[in-house]
Amino acid sequence: MKPSAIKYSSHQINADQIVHIIYITPDAGEQHPMTFADFCNLASQEWFAAELSRTLNRHAHSYVLETNVVHQPSDPLIFITTTATYTVSADTRSSHTLFKDVFSRGFLRQKSIRAFDSSLSNSRLIIPNPKLDTQFQFVHMYNFMQYADTRIIAKFWKLVAKESARYLKRHRMLYIQSCSRYTNYFQLKLSTALEQYSTCKFTTLNSTLALISGLSAQNQ
Repeated sequence: MKPSAIKYSSHQINADQIVHIIYITPDAGEQHPMTFADFCNLASQEWFAAELSRTLNRHAHSYVLETNVVHQPSDPLIFITTTATYTVSADTRSSHTLFKDVFSRGFLRQKSIRAFDSSLSNSRLIIPNPKLDTQFQFVHMYNFMQYADTRIIAKFWKLVAKESARYLKRHRMLYIQSCSRYTNYFQLKLSTALEQYSTCKFTTLNSTLALISGLSAQNQ
C-alpha cells in the first residue's frame, strides 16, 4: 500500500483526549477506517511507523496511548491519546533499571524491543531495551516517540502488530494501552482487561463505529 492511500485524522473529544482515526483508500475500493488487520499489514512498513508516531505525538505531552477494544481482525482500530498527567509528570526521569533483567540473558542483550508475559495477569508487555535510554527519557509514550531512534520506533510498531495478532488469536479480545504509572518507564500492554486507570470508553464495536461516524460527519 502506498503512503498516499493513507489519511490521518485527529479529533479533540474532551479537554484531555484526542482520537486518531486512520483512513485507507485501496486501489480498488472505497475509503474506510483502518481495521486491525490493516494495521498489522501496515506496521511492517517503516514509513507507516514514522507517520503514525508523528500523528500520535503531534499534540505535546500525549502521555497515554490507548485503542478501542478489538474482537476480530475486521474491527476498526482507533488510537486515543490522553494528555492528563495522572500517570507521571513530564519531568520525571525514567526508572529503566527495573527492566534490565528482561534483556539480561544471552541474545536478549542485543534486542532493541522485547515482548514478554506480565506476571500480574494474562497481559503481555512490549518495552524498549533500557540500554537505549541513555538519557533516562523513555518515561511515557510521548518521550519515547520523541527521543528514540526512528529505526527503534519502526521495530517497536512492527513487534506491536505481530504480538497483537497472536494475542487476539488466543484471547478473542484485545485492548492496547501504554502504562508507566507505577514504573516510570514506557510499556505497551496487550490485555483483555481494562485497567482501573483506563480512560477507554470504546469497548464494543458499536461504540467505536458510532464515534467514527460522528467524527466523520463533523468533517463533512
